[in-house]
Amino acid sequence: LALFVYWSATIPATIVYSQIYNYREKRIGRDSEKFDNLLSSEIGINLFAAHLASEHCVETLVFWRYANAWKSAFDKSSDQNRYDNLKNIYEQFIKEWAPLQVNLSNDVRSDLDSIFDSNKRELSKDSVDDAIQEVYILMFTHSYVRFLQSEFHDKYQNATFGKAI
Repeated sequence: LALFVYWSATIPATIVYSQIYNYREKRIGRDSEKFDNLLSSEIGINLFAAHLASEHCVETLVFWRYANAWKSAFDKSSDQNRYDNLKNIYEQFIKEWAPLQVNLSNDVRSDLDSIFDSNKRELSKDSVDDAIQEVYILMFTHSYVRFLQSEFHDKYQNATFGKAI
C-alpha cells in the first residue's frame, strides 16, 4: 500500500514537471533565438546597450563583444598580438578590481588568472569560451528579461516592424 501511495503521488508530479521542463526548454530556445537576433542587429544591439547603460551594466555587453572579436581574430593574429589583446581584455574586464569587471564564476576567473599569473603564453581559440558563455547567460537571463519590459524594447519593436521610432 505504501508503495502504491508513493507511486501514485510521484508519477503524476514527474509527468507534470517533465511537461513544464519541455515547455521551458522550447520557450528558452525561442527566446534565445530572439536574443541572438537582437545582438546581431545594429539597432538591436544599440538599444540593448542603451538599456544596459541605464542599468549600469553595459560592461557585460562590451566584454562579450571584445571577447568574441578576439576569438574571431585569433587565426589572423600573431601569438604576441593574441596575448596582448587578451591581456587588455583581462585587465579591463576580468581580473579582480578591473575597471569594468564583469561577473564571472570563481572557476572561470581563476582559469583566466592562471594564464597571466604564470605568464604562460599558451592560448587557444577557446581560452575565453567559458567567460563568453557565462556573460551571455547573465545577459540573457537577467538583462534581456528586463529589456523586454523596457521602453528600449518598444523602440526596437517599432524599428524592426518599420514604424518610426
